[in-house]
Amino acid sequence: IILYIHFLLFYIFIFSLQPSKDSNTNKTADDLAKVTLHDQADDETVEQPIDNEPTATKTAEEVGLEVETKDNELLSKDQTWDTLGVRPEIKEALFDMNFNSPSKIQSTTFPLIMKTPVSHLIAQAKNGAGKTGAFGLGVISRLDETSNAIQAIIFAHTLELVNQIESVLAKMAKKTKLKVTALHSSDKNKEAGHIVVITPGHFDTCFLKKKQYKLDQVKMIVFDEADYMFTNEVTLQVAEKTLKH
Repeated sequence: IILYIHFLLFYIFIFSLQPSKDSNTNKTADDLAKVTLHDQADDETVEQPIDNEPTATKTAEEVGLEVETKDNELLSKDQTWDTLGVRPEIKEALFDMNFNSPSKIQSTTFPLIMKTPVSHLIAQAKNGAGKTGAFGLGVISRLDETSNAIQAIIFAHTLELVNQIESVLAKMAKKTKLKVTALHSSDKNKEAGHIVVITPGHFDTCFLKKKQYKLDQVKMIVFDEADYMFTNEVTLQVAEKTLKH
């Protein structure tokens, strides 16, 4: 993956809890699909690896990229929440937040997150492009409201980001039965909701070492600002332990 310092990246791992005959485990690097939305400033990139192999050292030619060029605007001209298939209760919450139409990164990533069979997703966008809304919309739309288990983990590298993400996703999910929880190191035995927003260090302590919370029903893992996270050795170690869990 080519990373640009002035971009922010998020990485979503989506897991199927039930084996599928359409499993992607036999796919090769040649099956990697990538859609790129960019303008003169290269403002958005979405990459969807179908296999589980690291792609950071792959070139565009090696993985075979599909590139789509669009104009220099943040909002998608040809998509609405309805055309994307966003559920009515989530759409109402988005309107309440004055998110009246999807941004390019949201309209591009949502169908990829919702597709079956599931696969992982890497997405890249500038500040203000709707990145948090992009992964938040996908997470909220994929989870099971009938289960009270923790189903999604969102990693952020600062407490400020943890709180910001929790605030945005709680507003997006307010008309659903999903609960969003920000977990801090100062919290003692705090009840966790369907979606947990947390720093990697605290996750390592309370989920992996102390085992205060169960991970057996987790369907989605998001690394926000992953370009920073995966260059930090401690965070990278936590990510590797989490994905092996």
